[in-house]
Amino acid sequence: MVSIKEIKAEDFIEKASSELKRFPELKAPAWASFVKTGAHRERKPERPDWWYLRCASILRRLYIEGNVGVGRLRTWYGGRKNRGSKPEKHVDASAHIIRSSLQQLENAGLVKKEKFGRSLSPKGRSFVDKIVLSLRPKIERKEEVKRDESRGRSTKRTTKKATARTGKKATRTTKASTTKKPSRTKSKGKADKDKNSKPRTRSKS
Repeated sequence: MVSIKEIKAEDFIEKASSELKRFPELKAPAWASFVKTGAHRERKPERPDWWYLRCASILRRLYIEGNVGVGRLRTWYGGRKNRGSKPEKHVDASAHIIRSSLQQLENAGLVKKEKFGRSLSPKGRSFVDKIVLSLRPKIERKEEVKRDESRGRSTKRTTKKATARTGKKATRTTKASTTKKPSRTKSKGKADKDKNSKPRTRSKS
C-alpha cells in the first residue's frame, strides 16, 4: 500500500477538498470571504474554496502526526510577520479558524475528541486511505516513466563507452602500423650499400 508521505501534499489536498465538498456538515462561514488566516498574512486567501483546502490539510496532519491539538496546529499554519524595520518574528495562525474547522470535521464523523487534542476517527482514516488509493495509479505511472528514462540513459552510456573503446583501439593499431617498419628491408638496404660501395684509393702524389 502506498503511504500518504509518498504522495505530494498538493495532490492530496486538492483531491480531498473536492471530496469534502460533498459533506453537508462542512460549510464555509459567512466571515470566511474577507478574513485573514493569521496576523502574519497581509491579505485574505485568493481562492474562494480555501476553507475546504484548510480542512483537507488538517486531515492530512492528523493522519501523519496522530493526536494533535489546536495550539500545535496554530504553530504549523503560522508564519513570519513583516514588522517593518524590526526583524521578522514567527506568529501563530488564527485559532478560531482551526477550531471551527475541527468542529465541522467532528460533526461529519471524520475527527474524534481525545483526552488531549483530536485524532482521526475510523471513518476519517478510511476516507484518507481511499484518496491515497485513488492517487496510486499516478505514482505508479511516474515511477514507470522514471525507470524507462533511467534504462535509456544506461543504454546510451554503454554505447558511448563501447564506441570510445573501439575508437581508442583503432587509433592504437593505426599508429603501430605507421610507425613500425619491417626489419628485412633495413638489412637488405645495408647489404646493397655495402656491395655498391668501392674501396677508397689514395692518390699518388
